[in-house]
Amino acid sequence: MPADFCWSSWHLLAARGTTTGTVVSATESVGGGRGHNTRSDIVYGYRVNGIAYEGSRVRPGFMDKGYEGGGGELARSLKAGDTITVHYSERNPGFALLSYGWPKWSVGFSLLVWGILAGVMWCEKSREGECPVPFWRNALIKALPLTGLLTTVFLQPVIIVTDIWIPLAIHAGAVLLLAAYWGVKYRRRPGSGEPTRWLRSQP
Repeated sequence: MPADFCWSSWHLLAARGTTTGTVVSATESVGGGRGHNTRSDIVYGYRVNGIAYEGSRVRPGFMDKGYEGGGGELARSLKAGDTITVHYSERNPGFALLSYGWPKWSVGFSLLVWGILAGVMWCEKSREGECPVPFWRNALIKALPLTGLLTTVFLQPVIIVTDIWIPLAIHAGAVLLLAAYWGVKYRRRPGSGEPTRWLRSQP
């Protein structure tokens, strides 16, 4: 998952050119099992410097056509002959994609994995084992898994580059929620003079 996020970022850096293309075919494929997972099988043609190309990559990353809930939404919205925007590599015009953004699962699951690992490695507690130390660093780390979960569940299948602020805003909100919760649950150590150390409120 983190590897797919990095690979997707590499594809986005490469495909910074844009041109107009035409849909050749667009089909939504349904996965096995309960059929909740879908993907977009789209073939499109485009021209760069007068040369015609044909592409089928829909999004960056390993799962370039999607195969999750909502992965086939783009194919459902298109039909043969529709005009679309194609993002291509200026160094290699044969490489192109349609959805210029990160698959939400690669962002969401990466935050979930990184958040859990970071929490195990770097989050600290007081000697009493009750309170977060230091307060804001722990809040930033502990909010990552929640941000990843909300991103995966609620955002669109592809987080376009201009909408990357949405997961950042979700993370900021999660940090503030944790801060509010800990602010009620803990209070500063009386007379300690250490604003990052907290104790459980006395009954």
